[in-house]
Amino acid sequence: MTGYSSYQFMLFRLAVALPLLANLWPLPRNSGPLLWLALPWILGALLLLILLGAFRRIASVLFLSIFLAQIVPGLLRPPMNPDQWLALLGPVASFLILVLAPGGEALALRPKQRHDWRLPVWLYAFGLLAFPASLVLYLWHPELTAVRWSVALGIFALPLWLLSGRRNESNPPIVFFDGVCGLCNSSVDFIQSEDHRHIFKFSPLQGDTARRILAAETLVDLKSIVYVDEKGQYERSSAILRIGTRLGNLWTVAWLGFLVPASLRNALYDFIARHRYRWFGKKEACRIPTAEERAYFLP
Repeated sequence: MTGYSSYQFMLFRLAVALPLLANLWPLPRNSGPLLWLALPWILGALLLLILLGAFRRIASVLFLSIFLAQIVPGLLRPPMNPDQWLALLGPVASFLILVLAPGGEALALRPKQRHDWRLPVWLYAFGLLAFPASLVLYLWHPELTAVRWSVALGIFALPLWLLSGRRNESNPPIVFFDGVCGLCNSSVDFIQSEDHRHIFKFSPLQGDTARRILAAETLVDLKSIVYVDEKGQYERSSAILRIGTRLGNLWTVAWLGFLVPASLRNALYDFIARHRYRWFGKKEACRIPTAEERAYFLP
């Protein structure tokens, strides 16, 4: 389970809440009492808390309670037919995962440090069982619109089914970055948080390793991230995509970026690079690795 990162759980959290939030409005014309009119706004506020990772577990409990009491037709007027019971599988499983998973995942109100967040194995096993069950339900009864829940549970369950990143002990890949750029340093933090197998080494473009390995023209303006592995040297958007595919797990999907022409990818990269200091800040000096990071940084 060390390969399951808080960023992957964050994507699941968004996949559950965003479609629901988009479908709460506009209010139906035949809405009844005042409480029913106010209900979409109450549910919207709870979904917004879930999206922000703020009080996610409490908000999920409240949303699921209201969902079971008010949203499912016939729930308070039993007996329910089998299809109605089956329709509960996806949403109940999704919100139970949101309730039971530990707090502090990525992009939460109070995120934990890089490797401190852990998903319990038993909860992942529950998601692995709920995903195919929800998918079968959608294929069997597409009119139940269970596809939303199948997608969400799939995002939760599938990442560890993908290939893990490859290590190269004798010649580890190196990520060269602008050591004073706020965006670049945040990107290194992200890669480290996902790199549970310690695949990569890191080095600032202003450092001795970069001057020894990279060509002089690469170091002129320091606008390009540079990725070097056993297959060669890559810059700009190609470097980013190759880092993603090398990370493995969920980030293997970065290979889809290669379907976009390099000229378009690099145009977007260059636009962000030109404004990176203004938008994300600039440090006074190159990043100094912590004691924990020192083994993965080159001078």
